[in-house]
Amino acid sequence: MAPAPTDSGFDPAQITDARGQDMRLALVQAMISAAKADGHIDAAENQTIMDQIDQMGLAADEKSFLFDQLRAPSDPLAIANLASDEPQAAELYLASLLTIDADTAEEQRYMERLGDALRLPVALRAELAAHAQASLTS
Repeated sequence: MAPAPTDSGFDPAQITDARGQDMRLALVQAMISAAKADGHIDAAENQTIMDQIDQMGLAADEKSFLFDQLRAPSDPLAIANLASDEPQAAELYLASLLTIDADTAEEQRYMERLGDALRLPVALRAELAAHAQASLTS
């Protein structure tokens, strides 16, 4: 898929999160936190995260920040606080879904807590889950 034009309002490199920082960092933070929901990051989750970091063309300090996040505890409430509006909340939720296979009780509980903290309607969560599943199977 081609990247969004930089002036379209859809380029994550041009969007900031609730802290005023690059939204791309928030998305990878969401991925990392979700991957650690069951207490560890497996090889597939780690590869997904590293691929995303590599694709983003981040500065050294931004990469360092994300590597620090790999050592931080999983916290769906902290991730929810990164969203400044519902579209960002949906992006954070989707990034989390794309990173993990919520096949454990811990991961399912994490996604439920994240969705609640983001105040996403259940119907939107289901739609995002369907999109994530479709993208993972294609």
